[in-house]
Amino acid sequence: MMDKSKKVLIVEDLPSDAELAEREIKKALPGCIFKRVETRDEFLSALEEFDPDIIVSDYQMPAFDGMTALKLALEKKPLVPFIMHTGSMNEDTAAECMKAGATDYVIKEHIKRLGPAVIRALDLAGLKRDNLASRLALVESEARFRRIAENAGDLIYRYDLFPERGFTFVSPSALEITGYTPEEHYSDPDLGMKLVHTGDRDKLQKIIEGEYESGQPVMMRWVKKSGDVIWIEQKNVLVYDDTGRLVSIEGIARDVTERIISRQKLQKALEKAEESDRLKTAFLNNLSHEIRTPLNAIVGF
Repeated sequence: MMDKSKKVLIVEDLPSDAELAEREIKKALPGCIFKRVETRDEFLSALEEFDPDIIVSDYQMPAFDGMTALKLALEKKPLVPFIMHTGSMNEDTAAECMKAGATDYVIKEHIKRLGPAVIRALDLAGLKRDNLASRLALVESEARFRRIAENAGDLIYRYDLFPERGFTFVSPSALEITGYTPEEHYSDPDLGMKLVHTGDRDKLQKIIEGEYESGQPVMMRWVKKSGDVIWIEQKNVLVYDDTGRLVSIEGIARDVTERIISRQKLQKALEKAEESDRLKTAFLNNLSHEIRTPLNAIVGF
């Protein structure tokens, strides 16, 4: 529901024309507040002090003109809709006004169009503000994501499969983890496959074919630019289009080589301990047998 206390700035040198404009606007938008100005200084002052929600301006006045008012409004209040309201206007002039940034224009002979034009202009301005707010929120969100990604130790990436194969985002940590820069990833669409150890490439193929669920950890070996082999834990989000086709893979890769080495060492230690226990048990069993054998002979068994 539209706010009934909208402020309308009328730029008009004739009070009678301003009153007619106000009357038509009130029919469509009851309860709004009006202010009339007719000079440049009054207009600039009203932009700041009156802070209008919409501007309705005559095209030509003795001390001021609509095109100048439009230019000033776009500089000072770019989101405030501007309607050119004039006694006569040909197609070229109308086109000039719209090209210069006017929201709409209404000829005074067709003043009954003014009220609906104001409503449309305010609705359009509301949509523009909402769209701008959404875009700003998106930009802020993307900037925040990039700050996190650029400072993260894990490798964050996005790989597109359609319409063209290749990395569209690779975080700076790629250099430390793989030895390859983000730019090298961007320039070589096959680098993601080349990095994977030949013995684990079937896992990468299963990811591409969607056999792993989104977020499911996948362990594989990567071969760094230096030739060193590292263990990587990947978590991927699969992105599909409206037809159900897999179009992108977004993910995080973490170097877990130290964890794997520690686990292998622990496993070897456990196996060694189990072998030691097995040998100890066998030795005691054998010793017990050797002790019992002469005793049995003595006691007659």
